[in-house]
Amino acid sequence: MKMFEWKSPVAVYNKCGEEIRHEATRAIDYSTSTYWRHGVNHPHWIIFDMGATKKITKIRLFQAMGQGNRFGAYQGLEVYVGDDPANLGDSVWEGMLNPAGWQETEEFSKDGRYVKLVSKNNYLQMVEYLYEFEAYAEAIAPPPKHVLTIGTTLGGTTVPAPASYEYDDGATATATAIPSLGYRFTHWIIDGVTRTENPISFIMDRDYTLTANFGVIPPIEHTLIIASTVGGTTSPAPGSYAYTEGTTAVVTAIPSFGYNFDHWVLDGVSYTVNPISVLMNMSHSLQAVFAAIPIPKEHTLSVDSEPQGVTHTINDMEQVTPFTAVLKEGAYLVKMPEKVWIGGTEYTFFHWEDGSTIPTRTIELTKDVSIKATYATIIPTGVLTISTTPVEGEIFVNDISVGVGEYSATVNVGTYRISYGDVAGYVTPEPQSAIVEEAKETNVIGVYSTESPFESAWDAFVELLERLGLPIPPKPFFPPWPPPFLE
Repeated sequence: MKMFEWKSPVAVYNKCGEEIRHEATRAIDYSTSTYWRHGVNHPHWIIFDMGATKKITKIRLFQAMGQGNRFGAYQGLEVYVGDDPANLGDSVWEGMLNPAGWQETEEFSKDGRYVKLVSKNNYLQMVEYLYEFEAYAEAIAPPPKHVLTIGTTLGGTTVPAPASYEYDDGATATATAIPSLGYRFTHWIIDGVTRTENPISFIMDRDYTLTANFGVIPPIEHTLIIASTVGGTTSPAPGSYAYTEGTTAVVTAIPSFGYNFDHWVLDGVSYTVNPISVLMNMSHSLQAVFAAIPIPKEHTLSVDSEPQGVTHTINDMEQVTPFTAVLKEGAYLVKMPEKVWIGGTEYTFFHWEDGSTIPTRTIELTKDVSIKATYATIIPTGVLTISTTPVEGEIFVNDISVGVGEYSATVNVGTYRISYGDVAGYVTPEPQSAIVEEAKETNVIGVYSTESPFESAWDAFVELLERLGLPIPPKPFFPPWPPPFLE
């Protein structure tokens, strides 16, 4: 059952005027001995604030007995009720009230917070009095309230912040999810129902529980597609791989037997480093390119010597002449020794068959090649020096003229026959034998002497006997010539 009662306003909202010591608030001070008084031109009016919207069915005024110029006297009163003090609409009651004590209007019915009273007196400069005012009203129950409880998972917050909030029935609640760094908003759960819009709005027709759900932002990933040509594989193997942005992928090319790694093709650009490091700041395509190892051509290399049996090296590998082998095409360094002992005889390198005298040579084996080294026997030598005195005579070594007066040369060790040519007026020295020893000098002197008359006579005598066919006797001894005393 609705309960009505007389209610006094909480405040005077506005009025047409007031006098000192007779303020408008005295009309609502619960005292019938004080009053509001003013003296202004008509119409006189006052607006009361009931504090909240109420259902008002009548009003009453207290007027003092015998007091002249009571509010609303003479031509009566108009009553207005509403929630907008600037536009209260039409009057809800008009009429006359008795001039003494509490006097109330007939019933009407209108909801409103503000009540305006207008005195219909039209006398100018009429002073009016109002002791007390009350309204017979029922307080309108406030709309029901509903509670919104907001929560979040790890990774963010909301606006308004997670907490419980009270809303009027029918009001619209709005919430916004705000993810933390590294998280993203995924969905709402409102009383078990999933919704994904953000912000979210709904009508508060009952209590609700709202939870903002957040998830970790997954790292950005890029794809590396690895491929290879025929002739090898890669590590990791050819395929598609996902890498977190900013990481480095390391890929190694592995050639098969008979192939070499040649190069990479990374997004159309060639690289030769292996392994290769790829910064995964975007998706990439990588291909390992392999090339077949060419089969080398082969040729025959033959190395011989005179005499044979000489130990030598080919690319630092020892071999013995005669040597023959089928080798891959390329450069080969052949080193023959400067000297060598074979069969107790020492030999020295002499020359190659093409005339080169350098024992080391490089062979470019682009075809079959045959080379031969010739060695010479090493014969010990000494120095043979020959001179003549007191005159210069022709010198013969083993019957070969080697000069006049003096001869010196390095010759092989051995025995040499030294003879001399004739010089007019002198006796030619007798032939001599000279023995040359190793690393030694042998000196021979041929001495020419003046011809003796005895010798000349003997030579003529021998020549005569030879012409006559007679035997030649032994040559007698002749003394030296000239005799020492004639010198």
